[in-house]
Amino acid sequence: MSSINKPAKIASRAKGLTTPKARGECFTAVTPEGVRFYPGGGVSLTDAVRLAEGMVAPARVARVEKDGSLALGNVLAETRGYSFTALAA
Repeated sequence: MSSINKPAKIASRAKGLTTPKARGECFTAVTPEGVRFYPGGGVSLTDAVRLAEGMVAPARVARVEKDGSLALGNVLAETRGYSFTALAA
């Protein structure tokens, strides 16, 4: 068999969620009221934005705090990715 990868094999490769390194800042997709869409400790900001954009229902992004609570905020698109700003309580 040749060493060249077939295009179909590359296209069907699973693209999983990236977990933040060393459990730094974790984010999750939530409803506008702040209820999580999926369980877990959180994912990177890029993946949380992708998940929120892919929802049929309206969705937001929230930061998962160390104690497990959620901090709703705004996500801004920048040239090097996204930045998260928590809303004032």
